[in-house]
Amino acid sequence: MMTVAKGSIIARLILLALLIGAPLACGGPLPPNDPFNLGQAKDSLAKGNHWYLRGCHKEAARFFTEGLIFARLADNAPLMVMAHNSLGTALLAQGQLNAAANQLAKALDLTETLPNKPELDSVLGNLGTLAFKAQRPLDAAEFWEAALVAAPPSRKAIYLANLARLQQNDPSSPKFMEYVAAANAAATDQDTPLPAKADAWSLAALLAFTQGDIPEASERLAAALALDRQTENVSGLAQNLELAGKIQIKQEAYPQAAQSFDRAFYLYAALGERTALGRIVELLKTTHQKGFPKDLSPYQKILHNPTNFQPLTDSCP
Repeated sequence: MMTVAKGSIIARLILLALLIGAPLACGGPLPPNDPFNLGQAKDSLAKGNHWYLRGCHKEAARFFTEGLIFARLADNAPLMVMAHNSLGTALLAQGQLNAAANQLAKALDLTETLPNKPELDSVLGNLGTLAFKAQRPLDAAEFWEAALVAAPPSRKAIYLANLARLQQNDPSSPKFMEYVAAANAAATDQDTPLPAKADAWSLAALLAFTQGDIPEASERLAAALALDRQTENVSGLAQNLELAGKIQIKQEAYPQAAQSFDRAFYLYAALGERTALGRIVELLKTTHQKGFPKDLSPYQKILHNPTNFQPLTDSCP
């Protein structure tokens, strides 16, 4: 079922939400210091989030594990949920599905016993991504539907977009159109995370493109690209630039299309998305026939040996 851009979709689907440490207000007395173990738990989880967002998932997992230890010593159950959930996400990003499932199951078991069920929608969402990556789309849909019910209004666009992507191989289907419309409606909430807004707008661009509405697709895609650049969302940028190139081919703007595919190629390479690299090389062959680019060998070299371009891995500790 999920054969089109599967790897890049997974990269975008893997979500992490760490609500650690509020910034100090300007002026007035400083808040009291946390007790040692609680402070260490928050600090370790924040460091894990920092490394995760840089694409250093092994280093992130190390800090999330450390955060879990300190959260246990402080007996802070909500932070324990956050640590299990975050560690599961980092393991999922590394392709360690069984280990990720173990951590996410622990997060789910714990949060369901707590008042207000902290992180519940995020845990369910990550379990959906785990199922998707394990090629179980029906289970993924079930988890994302449950996450949608549990989510506050500001996070509903995340799961509606995920559900839309389960249907994107058939963009003319009523379900795909329904979920895209719902995701874009939910994304109007002022507190929706910017990557989720961008994802909803990117899906709207894809829908318009498949319906032949190139002006609408271009407008929606430009807005999605702007948000993904603002947040430096590498997977979102790669997907959007791939779609931009396809739109530019429709417009017979072959030099621009080749440049869009070039930028998408190197973003996918940085993410290690080999299937996407092959797809982009095929698209570049189309523009190459029109004279752009003149030489395909640099792309083929990386396609045959992705270790030739690993900027995220090379910059990790």
